[in-house]
Amino acid sequence: MSDVKLESKDGAVETVDVPQVTKQAVDSVIKALMPQLRDVLGEATGQSIRDGMERSFEDLAKKMEDNAPINRKFARGLISGTSDIVRNEKAGLHDYLKCLGQSKGDLQLAISMAKDMGNDLVVRALNESTMDSVGMLVPEEMSSQIIELRDNATVMRQLAPAPIRLRGTRTLPREASRAQAFWADESEDLTLTSTTLDQDRLVPKKLTCLMVATNELLNDATNVESYIQRQMARAIRLNEDATFLRSPGTLKRPAGLKSFIDAGNTFNRTKAGPSCTVDEIFSDLIEMMRLLKVANHEVGPGVSSWILNSTTWSGLANKLSTTADTRIFLPEMLAGRLVGIPFAETNQIPDNLGGSSDQSEMYLVTRDYMTIADSDDIRLDASRDASYKDEFGTLVSAWSRDEVAYRLITRTDFYYQYGDGAALLEDVDWQI
Repeated sequence: MSDVKLESKDGAVETVDVPQVTKQAVDSVIKALMPQLRDVLGEATGQSIRDGMERSFEDLAKKMEDNAPINRKFARGLISGTSDIVRNEKAGLHDYLKCLGQSKGDLQLAISMAKDMGNDLVVRALNESTMDSVGMLVPEEMSSQIIELRDNATVMRQLAPAPIRLRGTRTLPREASRAQAFWADESEDLTLTSTTLDQDRLVPKKLTCLMVATNELLNDATNVESYIQRQMARAIRLNEDATFLRSPGTLKRPAGLKSFIDAGNTFNRTKAGPSCTVDEIFSDLIEMMRLLKVANHEVGPGVSSWILNSTTWSGLANKLSTTADTRIFLPEMLAGRLVGIPFAETNQIPDNLGGSSDQSEMYLVTRDYMTIADSDDIRLDASRDASYKDEFGTLVSAWSRDEVAYRLITRTDFYYQYGDGAALLEDVDWQI
């Protein structure tokens, strides 16, 4: 027995006698049962349990040596709950660890599993334990993992050629009119012709993401800083892709593909009845291809791509042939093509457009006409001294709030070379 100072929740400290459960005793038991641990919980988990118990006993031993108060709940669970198991290793340690490991630290579930096993020793030990004490047996991978939300697929950078580097504003000269040739008689004066140029400009637009985290969170949790940085990059990527695709363009943000397409290359889907027929769908797809061809743009697998929403994809894949009970588009779409042309699928295109909120859009683009221009000054900064405006517009200090402020800043622009080199089909509701 040994005198230990136990500290209760209200701060009161009392000295009590507790049974000696040394790290060496537990270590010998764990070492003997490591093959069973690996069999029950896996190689990494078994080692994690051993490492966790060693750290916990080392911390407890240090506090006992320093005569420092120990949290009552932790000591009670660690010492009383584990001592019976240590003294009866063959009877219970395997089942004890198995219950805790398979319940992923859920104490009530572990007790229920032990009852199902009929192992009263393990049930008593678990009943003497607390979440504070069993937490050491839960591998760090279980307690630190963050289940992240699933993202919309981003497609614009995948489809576009490699980005060009943008330092300041770049002027893009383009033809406004072209030279012409004329037939002439032998003695007739030649007809003068000329070509005129216009210009577009690539202007870097700033896209930012600002996040803050408390120092307590950064110190207490695992991999929070890398998670924050990953979230910032993810927010930039999603916003940028949606902008490149559908933004009308403002002084602050780039114009997207949709705003570059000529009005004559935009039309509504064909639907004479309550739902679109296969013939109507084929007619619309061919019309989109025709619009590019009559403007002297090449259309084909090597140069073109469809861009569509997942709801549109499922609507097409489910369409039955008019002459046979087969899904006419599905085999080709499973191979990533539609009427021979590759497609990119993304939920960045909404499927709740139109008056009935069940319509979408579909694009046919020429990939080489897409230009993404990135500046070189992509910056990721972190500061404990910075000030920032919160969600209410109030200027606050990260220093005074004991926070770290993170910001990610990039500058980019988007351009599509020919307004008649793409087609847009609207009111798409092929899922109906």
